[in-house]
Amino acid sequence: YNAKFDLLKMRERSDFNIGERETPPLQEVSTDFFERVNIRGRTVIDLLRWAQFCFDYLPNKKLELVSKTLLGDKKFEKEITYDEMEVLEDKARFHSSKNERINASKKIASYLVNDVNVMTDIFKSEEFKTFLELTTEINKDFHIPLAWSFYSPRSINLAQERHYFKN
Repeated sequence: YNAKFDLLKMRERSDFNIGERETPPLQEVSTDFFERVNIRGRTVIDLLRWAQFCFDYLPNKKLELVSKTLLGDKKFEKEITYDEMEVLEDKARFHSSKNERINASKKIASYLVNDVNVMTDIFKSEEFKTFLELTTEINKDFHIPLAWSFYSPRSINLAQERHYFKN
């Protein structure tokens, strides 16, 4: 969720080479609305981008609200803020007390596991499955890479226009 932020942040903090041939994530497009990150040899599906155009009626697209909308009672709440995460990361890396480093690391791990678990639940939701099925069919018909649809529904509109004017 918000892959651009997480992937680029991890790249900045360490050698985070997860693409083909051990390449790091790259910011592919930096125009505000169309921002996206590329990982060589992989497709990055950012659920935040998906939520921004599938749930335009929601007051915000935070993971907590999107998960509540999709999953109902299976409520998700962030355990820590980004500011708290930075403090914990510093403690986990630099604190003189081994116990403090371990406790900070455990808190970070718990937070990350909960984030990943709720995203897995979203991927398994009927709404996401339906979106993926419909988008896959449309993309196949118009020869559009699937990743494009996750960054802008406009890619489907453009393909339809090209198809219309071509015929």
